[in-house]
Amino acid sequence: MRRFFGVLVLFLLIPFIQTNEIAAAENAHGPIYLGFEPADSVLDPNRPIIYLIREGGEKVYSINYKTGEMKTVNLPYPTTKLEIYQNKLVLIQHKMSHDRFNFGSYVGAIAIVDTDTFKLDRVFDIEADPFDIAVDKDGYLYVTQGSGQWETIKAYSLKDGQEVPNAEGLATIYYQSTIYYNEMYNKIYTITEEVSPRDTTAHEVNKGTLISGYDSSYHGDYFLTNQLKITPDGLRMYNNSGIVFLLASLRYGDMEFHYDLGKKYNDYAFNIKDSRIYAANVDGGIDVYSYKNHDFLYSIKSSAITKKLHYRDGLISIYLENNRYYLDYSPIFGDQKASIVFEGDYLNSINHKHPMARLNIKQEVPLLRKEANGSYTVFKQLKKGENYRTFAVEGNYYHLGGGYYVKHENNKMGLMIGRLVIRKETTLYSPNGKPYRSVKTNELIRVYSYDKNKFDVGGGYYIKNDRNVEFYVGFVTMLQDTKLYSPSGEIHKTLKKGESFRVYSIDENKFKVGGGYYITDNKNQVSYMKN
Repeated sequence: MRRFFGVLVLFLLIPFIQTNEIAAAENAHGPIYLGFEPADSVLDPNRPIIYLIREGGEKVYSINYKTGEMKTVNLPYPTTKLEIYQNKLVLIQHKMSHDRFNFGSYVGAIAIVDTDTFKLDRVFDIEADPFDIAVDKDGYLYVTQGSGQWETIKAYSLKDGQEVPNAEGLATIYYQSTIYYNEMYNKIYTITEEVSPRDTTAHEVNKGTLISGYDSSYHGDYFLTNQLKITPDGLRMYNNSGIVFLLASLRYGDMEFHYDLGKKYNDYAFNIKDSRIYAANVDGGIDVYSYKNHDFLYSIKSSAITKKLHYRDGLISIYLENNRYYLDYSPIFGDQKASIVFEGDYLNSINHKHPMARLNIKQEVPLLRKEANGSYTVFKQLKKGENYRTFAVEGNYYHLGGGYYVKHENNKMGLMIGRLVIRKETTLYSPNGKPYRSVKTNELIRVYSYDKNKFDVGGGYYIKNDRNVEFYVGFVTMLQDTKLYSPSGEIHKTLKKGESFRVYSIDENKFKVGGGYYITDNKNQVSYMKN
């Protein structure tokens, strides 16, 4: 009777369990499909929100990178750049086209959006054709010109929109220069676009007033782009050409050559606390360096071309994959020193053709080809920092597809099998078994192995395997309208093109998206992406 009662209770609960889980799956965006190429992005200082604009668009987008919630605000004019100051978004508003042969007069505007209400606060006109902007710690806006040739940097108070006058000789730079603010030394740096060789200029500022200005001592010594990032500590400048300069409070020592990364990058993000530099390689992947000495450590997201990067308790990245733009948030712990597992529920469950893991090469190792007689011969050497899709683990070998394998060697490689999504706040434990920190609801965490008791998240750190967490292996995105099936095999609903869902497991040709619901594997209808 007790057994029958238990079965009856379970039967009565099934519809409610399934409803709750599929609702979670439908709201679990993972990598968020954007549907457009972002032209600029900034992080909210107080919330897990990133603000985006599209080139020449008349909207600003607010996206919660942990939940996927998206909002928009309409703007009166096209925009190309945005900054953030306290709880205000500051956006360029274009009222005219850029023209190098137009020497005035110029008209433009600045839009202010309140981030607390996410509504347009006000718009004020400026006597400039704005090309780029920067905001200082005191709330003063600096604007470079998009028209003319030799033009002045304009400065305005965000409080009342009034212009701060500056000496023409001191404020004059070449048009279409990009501009960056360094709070550490209260300076703005500009870099030319059309002048060859490109030149970098520094100006000390004080509440909108340009105090002094000087050029870099290098003129054509290093190839530079007009895009760069200043580190959060204000001590370095990373040009997208891979050239690194030291910054200083005085002219002597400012913009001094420091290092050449030897590669070109789209963007950078910095984790100063853990001494990490994340660099979005123009050829794909994110290269990770030591901030202390620029040692190359490893690469991640090798299958995508990352366009923009931010860091806050993890990486926020905007990347291009299969001609589609995505936003992704990835919490990161320590050095990613992952342990390797060769058995267990996950590896034993592989019964499909998709990659089951990503193999990260930490030291040079041979790629082996399996011969007809079962022996292995060296095909070539795999380099440090490379990543490879892994389809199976056969004994002590990783199968990379076809007849190619890598033999496991401790400390020379790492295998990431999936991620956890935190359903309810839980605890991250250190290798000694003591609580390390709380892990918040909706955080996403890399997993390197697991058993019935815990998930290994790298470096010996772990999270208990219980109902507070869910393990998933990747994401599936609809390439066209696609059927979602119920556990009984009936059509539950139609999913729309562009929607993306977490995949908790793959069973032959079924992508399991929660509660027993599944999507059929069809390369013409869906695209699967391994974590």
